[in-house]
Amino acid sequence: MLGLRVAGPTARDTALGTVSLRVRPAWEGRVDAFIPIANWGIRVHAFNALLELHLEPRSVDRQALIRAASGDRDVLAEA
Repeated sequence: MLGLRVAGPTARDTALGTVSLRVRPAWEGRVDAFIPIANWGIRVHAFNALLELHLEPRSVDRQALIRAASGDRDVLAEA
């Protein structure tokens, strides 16, 4: 748990853009996702662990996002 407190957020490239990921200790396992430009977020109790995953998009590949919204499942599978 101490390692999680010391480690800062990390950025990951995906097929849809760049995402910031932070892992923190928590009393119950959950995933928080937040989209700053839309001021929209979601919190899901998705697993049984003493961890919280916090995700925020940092950049978006617009063309990939349009393909995903149009039903291109390959882009979603890569993401």
